[in-house]
Amino acid sequence: MLLWLKIKQLHMPKTITINIFFLFISFSIFSQPSVDIPVELYKEISSVKTLDEYVGSVYVFDNFIPGIIEYEGKKTTVRLNINTYTNSISYINQIGDIYDLNYKSNIFVSIGNQNFIYLKVNGNKMVATALAEKNPSVIYKSYFSKITPPKPSSNGYDLPKPGKIEIKKSYIFLIDGIYTVVDSNKKDVIKAFPELENLIKSKRIRFKSDKDFINFFNLL
Repeated sequence: MLLWLKIKQLHMPKTITINIFFLFISFSIFSQPSVDIPVELYKEISSVKTLDEYVGSVYVFDNFIPGIIEYEGKKTTVRLNINTYTNSISYINQIGDIYDLNYKSNIFVSIGNQNFIYLKVNGNKMVATALAEKNPSVIYKSYFSKITPPKPSSNGYDLPKPGKIEIKKSYIFLIDGIYTVVDSNKKDVIKAFPELENLIKSKRIRFKSDKDFINFFNLL
């Protein structure tokens, strides 16, 4: 899936309009003319959808960051980002075209000082980075986007309100071969691990940061 973002200023102060073009592309990972990435299949599908007036970005990082894709023993340096809308690792080629990498369990990606992989969690594809390991258990962090649609003018006198794109974090526990996914709040953790509610309260874990989740993971 290819996601193009065009950003322009509105007349309203501190408001950004984002035109998001969803151009659906089915491909595996193999080379584009200007990027040496293996591509086994590349096919454009003529389904285009446009969404206007959104504040925010679906990308985790402000810019595409130099990173490394490792696939089948081959390493390629390219500028990368995480697309939270498609739950994909994205790269940008030398002429500015953006592509999402299809799910492959044997893709390993480094962006800056973070390592990312694809996981298949309860049937869903997720991009994740490992925070801590206690063989064979692992805790991962992943990202997703919360999208609030634009609100049109209700009576012609008030101004329309732009939509909002927010990037949220989720945490994935792999314990005894089973994945458990929670949002980044205490209520969701207690719901997923009700038998540990007293322990969570006694340790006063707030679940506001990666460190909080790692500390909880180390108690399991």
